[in-house]
Amino acid sequence: MQTYKRRKIQSICNDLWDKHSLIPGFSFDDLLNNLKITYKEEEFEDDSISAILITKGMKSIITANASHHINRKRFSIGHELGHLLLGHKKELDIKQKERIFYRNEISAQGIDTDEIEANYFSACLLMPEDKIKSCIDMDISFDENIYNLSKLFQVSQAAMTLRLNNLGYC
Repeated sequence: MQTYKRRKIQSICNDLWDKHSLIPGFSFDDLLNNLKITYKEEEFEDDSISAILITKGMKSIITANASHHINRKRFSIGHELGHLLLGHKKELDIKQKERIFYRNEISAQGIDTDEIEANYFSACLLMPEDKIKSCIDMDISFDENIYNLSKLFQVSQAAMTLRLNNLGYC
């Protein structure tokens, strides 16, 4: 992903943190409500699908897979929000003007630009660089930091490890 795109995504996420007074491990309920995005959970027939974004006109709905762990749901919600706020376009039905995105195992493979950007958006939203920097404890091990930070930010240890690697902490 190009540097200017990374900076744009970081800026959007930082603005969301400032405008909505987010804290580490924030609940998506208030944020999505403030953004006028409907949120719900339901069990999907295909368990590989983590979340779905449906937009029609000015209305947007994010539905997360109720059977998934809360940390996975949070990352998936952030991913779908990224598609929406980054203006990714995917027309499903031209007559209905309805767009559907979904996050599944393919989304994490890094082969589609929109999916890469949405994953990066979710990482920046859930684990902002400046917040991580202020919370890292240089007096404990890397593994202890991963454990503590993943609990604080309510993400998986795998997501936190990847984020710390991408930020150059390894």
